[in-house]
Amino acid sequence: MPLPRTLWRIDGITATTAIDDARLADGLRLHVAHSPLTTVAMQIGVRQQCYVVLDGCPGCLTEQCRIGCRAALFRRLLPASIAGVQVCPISAPQGFARRPYQRGVLARPGPDAQPLDAALIWPWHEARLIMHWTVVRTTMRSSVLIMTSAEDPDPAAHLRAAGWMPLQLPPPFVRRWGQQSVPPTLPFGARWNQAVSLLTPATSAQETDSSALRGVTMTVSAE
Repeated sequence: MPLPRTLWRIDGITATTAIDDARLADGLRLHVAHSPLTTVAMQIGVRQQCYVVLDGCPGCLTEQCRIGCRAALFRRLLPASIAGVQVCPISAPQGFARRPYQRGVLARPGPDAQPLDAALIWPWHEARLIMHWTVVRTTMRSSVLIMTSAEDPDPAAHLRAAGWMPLQLPPPFVRRWGQQSVPPTLPFGARWNQAVSLLTPATSAQETDSSALRGVTMTVSAE
């Protein structure tokens, strides 16, 4: 039976937050060696909020996890590595609200791909950046999905400049993935030879009040 996918909001990270980068990197690498990891940055206006999607257990949302639950282990890793961070459950079927994305690009890392962060989605009023890591036959693989509103620049050009190999998505895929309450498990991955990273709010957006964004993302709209 497939493990339940659970959605968690990451709170408490600011421009001055103390992060034990080595401990976090080691923990993320160990997690992905045993369980997929999807990390998400969402932008609405000038506000950003970040999330993770974890393979959990039936007890995750009631804080009664089974022994060995990978989501529970991940939720202990973050506070041990990032001072003051909180990992808050978002119960299904609420999840993400439907957003008016009009462009979407799926990408896999090229041989010279650079790590991505939430600053990538600053240029758009509406954007969602999703990064997925998994291990297939001992090889770590990564893929990225970025969905944006219609204004320039072209997200594919930004990914290409960072060494990623983009594939423009047709509008029906963008609409479907933009309306899912939990991000999809991304296909199209390729070997990733660098550290696993966690998307956190980009610096220029960290000092804004994210409470309005949380209200939008935690309740599916009636669109």
